[in-house]
Amino acid sequence: MKRQIHLKPEDLKGSDKLGLTYNLGQAHKMMLLRQSGIMKKFGLTARQSLIIAYLSTHKKEVVTQKTLEDHLHLTNPTITVMVKSMIEKGLIRKERMPDDARKYRLFMTEKAKQVEQASQKASKDLDESFYEGIPESDMQVFKGVLSRIMKNLDMG
Repeated sequence: MKRQIHLKPEDLKGSDKLGLTYNLGQAHKMMLLRQSGIMKKFGLTARQSLIIAYLSTHKKEVVTQKTLEDHLHLTNPTITVMVKSMIEKGLIRKERMPDDARKYRLFMTEKAKQVEQASQKASKDLDESFYEGIPESDMQVFKGVLSRIMKNLDMG
């Protein structure tokens, strides 16, 4: 069994950027755990809820597994397993594309629409708790910095 490495705050004192990167990663993990706990109540994983959210906000577009891979930055095997599971749960359905029989268009089912409505408020409340007590001016700075980091990562 592989031993996990745990860093302590004093391990990161030599580099503010390393400490920030580590803390961003930790915040991301903690947020995913909280989101997963909420989504579990609705029979979803946090990633499956992203697929439902994507399908919901792109109803007029043709959404395929490849589309999800590209926009959610997940691998083909990961998306394949998720889609298969969601079809088995009755959350999404797929239809063969008329112009390319190798591709399928994905759609939300009525069950997914109901789950989405029920989980949306819980997700919104959770997001609010993540940023509680942070002034709007700080949020704007944070959004700008995060946007620049994401842009730098895309360039790499």
